Amino acid sequence: MPPVPQDLWPVVTCVLVLELETGEPSVISHLPASLHTILTVMLEGGIDMPGDAGASSWSPAPGAFVAGLSNLPLVSRQHGRIRMLSVLLQPAAVSRLLGESAAVLHNRSFPLDALWPQAWRQLEERLHEAATEVAQLDLLFGFLRARWHRHPPRGTDRRAREFSLHIHRGPRDAAREAGLGTRQFTRQFTATLGVGPKQYHRVARFGSMLGEALLAPDALSSLALAHGYFDQSHLTNESRALSGLPMGQLLARIDGGDPGYWSYRVGRDMLRFARALSPRHWPYR
Repeated sequence: MPPVPQDLWPVVTCVLVLELETGEPSVISHLPASLHTILTVMLEGGIDMPGDAGASSWSPAPGAFVAGLSNLPLVSRQHGRIRMLSVLLQPAAVSRLLGESAAVLHNRSFPLDALWPQAWRQLEERLHEAATEVAQLDLLFGFLRARWHRHPPRGTDRRAREFSLHIHRGPRDAAREAGLGTRQFTRQFTATLGVGPKQYHRVARFGSMLGEALLAPDALSSLALAHGYFDQSHLTNESRALSGLPMGQLLARIDGGDPGYWSYRVGRDMLRFARALSPRHWPYR
């Protein structure tokens, strides 16, 4: 987890440099639904993504791609050695980086050279020529900084961080906190963050619940109540929809060392690290 320059804190939640040696057979990796848009550059090797027929067919992922906010669990397939650089973008920053609503990325991924054709192709060539990881990160940070300053913030962009911080109280209370009517709040929220406040709150609540459960797996009942789940079946249904497994089974896979759930173990380490930092680094309230 390389440090993020302070001027990019509004843009980047964190950066991960991941090196995996999966060997044979290949590993099917699982990720939960996420509020973060993730920009990934494959520096060595490659990964496969499900084709149109789902996990029964696979297609090679582009060498550099961006995956948007998702309210569905995600899978990918790794084989052999891979090294990749992943940037988790702040949800409130994505629309400004794109120059349009983040809704275009909802539950979708795109090659970066399709989003920013000429600029990204030039950068990608320089990334692979860079001699060190520090040089690669400097190039990527410079690219994001330039994109961030290219588009002046719209009115809704200025309120995006406020929206994302208040949504943990629920859409109705968040609208009231923002001083907006429900319809106007929904319209502005969706235009900036790419998904409606109800779906955003649903994923945010599960992410917060999952983070707490990873750190305190024996306290599921009290955590579920604290996060607004009506009962155990409500949590089970939400966990299955947003991660692919009921919470108990999910935690068992993570704690049992299942290689397909390595990303959750990385996430657990990130949460421990984030809690030692200032609140601005913490992705959920």
